[in-house]
Amino acid sequence: ECDWFGFRECNDNGFVTSFYIMNNQNGEGKTYHGNNLHGTLPSEFGYLTNLTDLTIVKNPFLTSTIPTSFSNLTKLRRLRLMNNGLQGPWFEGLLRNMTKLVDVG
Repeated sequence: ECDWFGFRECNDNGFVTSFYIMNNQNGEGKTYHGNNLHGTLPSEFGYLTNLTDLTIVKNPFLTSTIPTSFSNLTKLRRLRLMNNGLQGPWFEGLLRNMTKLVDVG
């Protein structure tokens, strides 16, 4: 269902295809800290296998590595994880499965 915060688009079957969090979308105005997300990227994003666009930017306190489950996101065309506090190298093989990517940032 696309009624949740951050889910921008769903396909005709109701599967989420676009997830987008950036620029303090909670209505308090744009800040450097984006939505002030803290912690780690959830591995559950890997279950959203119909995603074509994943954008999470400007959250410097989001400090984790990119979960290996992201390699399940084989339909991604856009992956944007800029200006977060993500750590460590991307694990080998992450992008190998994402053969449809045209925009990485």
